Amino acid sequence: MKSRPIDIMKLAWENIAFNKQYNRWTCTYIPSKKKNYAFMRENDKNPLVVQFLTQRALEIIMKYKDKSKAGYVLPFAHNQKKWDLNDPEQYHSYYTQQNRAQGRINRFLWKVGLHFGPLSPHYLCLQTHSYNESID
Repeated sequence: MKSRPIDIMKLAWENIAFNKQYNRWTCTYIPSKKKNYAFMRENDKNPLVVQFLTQRALEIIMKYKDKSKAGYVLPFAHNQKKWDLNDPEQYHSYYTQQNRAQGRINRFLWKVGLHFGPLSPHYLCLQTHSYNESID
């Protein structure tokens, strides 16, 4: 899957479905950083992303099935509670916890990217915002 960590962290089980037409599993969501997807469709403020899941991605997702108490795909610490993002206090707490987790993920991917270097095939899979900024 070619997605930003922030979008993967927010995935709920209703985002994962089996597409009978293509006989494959798909992941459907609206990206958090929509401005980066503006080129996908003209005049579309909420571009929907539909991705086919690879066998390996599906194995990882199924490994964590039913581990999150709130129905999220991956059991990050902040995903153990169903958040009411319309409540300002809960939104602030969720946003803070998610940003910390995202920062840890980005730092890890940045280190992996430094290890492999920009010419390796792994670099294409690890291009996160923080890693791209660090080599400019």
